[in-house]
Amino acid sequence: MATSGPYFNQFLLYSVLSQAARFSDRQDAPALTQYFAREALSSLTIELDKGSSIPTIQALLIFSARECACGRTSQGWLYSGMAFRMMRDLGIHIPSAKLGDLVGQFSSEELALRKQLFWSCYTWDKTMSLSLGRAPAIHDVIPAIVPEDMLDGEEAESGIWRPKFACDSALEGSGSQKARTNSRFTAYCELCIVSLQQI
Repeated sequence: MATSGPYFNQFLLYSVLSQAARFSDRQDAPALTQYFAREALSSLTIELDKGSSIPTIQALLIFSARECACGRTSQGWLYSGMAFRMMRDLGIHIPSAKLGDLVGQFSSEELALRKQLFWSCYTWDKTMSLSLGRAPAIHDVIPAIVPEDMLDGEEAESGIWRPKFACDSALEGSGSQKARTNSRFTAYCELCIVSLQQI
């Protein structure tokens, strides 16, 4: 973000802020989430002119989730569809083993990011499909992702999980629990594969 690198854009920033503001306990949180959502949509038109990019796909997934959470499921469905098409446009659905000579243009971190982004699209597609009763859009499956391959690494696994809205008194004396964020995501990916086979 500080250097305006290839994995940042304003649409991603405002999408994150619009979703995060929904969980704030500030009194002006409803106004903030609306403000950030308007800024996100304004930024989206600029990013669409630039073509497909990883931060735009990430932002579309986040904004889709926000819209669904706010009861605007049709809009959420449309934003997710844009994300899925951009993902295909960038070839993220193609396993790295099938990229041939093109695989050399990506670092190992970029390949890991592309794989995580594919699985984020895949799981969101299946979640929306099952929740809304609509046909899934993604039928490709690339090699499964494992916690050790994820970019956020051991921190996401071994960090302490704490319920967001639990009062402190309810937590006193209870044992701590590891977050296991990457393991949970991997398990959810596997569950989504199974759900697609049943549809």
